[in-house]
Amino acid sequence: MKYFDLDGNSFEIDEIKEREFLWRGKAAVVYKTIFDFKNKLENLALKDYRAYPLWLCPDTKRVFENYKAIKSLWLETWKIFLISEDKNKFLMENWNENGRLVGTFYNDNNWVFTKYFAKEENKIWNIPNFDSFSSKIFNDIKLLSISKIRITEDTYFFSFKENHNWESDLEYIFADFDNVKLNYNWENLFEKNIQSFLNAFREWLLPCLKEDKSDYYISEIEGTVNLLNK
Repeated sequence: MKYFDLDGNSFEIDEIKEREFLWRGKAAVVYKTIFDFKNKLENLALKDYRAYPLWLCPDTKRVFENYKAIKSLWLETWKIFLISEDKNKFLMENWNENGRLVGTFYNDNNWVFTKYFAKEENKIWNIPNFDSFSSKIFNDIKLLSISKIRITEDTYFFSFKENHNWESDLEYIFADFDNVKLNYNWENLFEKNIQSFLNAFREWLLPCLKEDKSDYYISEIEGTVNLLNK
């Protein structure tokens, strides 16, 4: 299958291993598998829109432009993001590797994540980098808003480390571009983008935390947003 990068370069990429299900979104199914990419075996994620009716799927060329706009701002996003020749699939890094436990706004569709944090002994008690995370995500959202880019709850992927012994730094990436909107001229765009982040963050974080820490971290992120927004 032929794939293209942002610069229009084409690559013949062959699947080497049978696909393994990762999660199901509202318009696509995501698998992990091994690909022969640039004469090297790569563990990549494949986002396939063909499992859904066409009317449910976004314009993938527009999705590719959304990724290009976010990447141009030097924000945390995919280093590899390729579109298939038939415009039905995307290839990207598999962010679930290297001991990451990845969740999204739609955690119910990610059985690996939900199964892991359903166990009380796996829940997080302490997030050492929480202050720097809060400040960085705020600045990223500010830059997106200045650039007239509207992001929604499902744009974010968040992750903790597996085998964390109740303590883990928090990572995030701008990962899903289906509902991103460019040249968005509505008033209060920054407030809308902040609210989408808070909605996504609450939905993702709550299942991961020890019960007595949930309210603490939610109130801390909201307090940081309010403080930095003055």
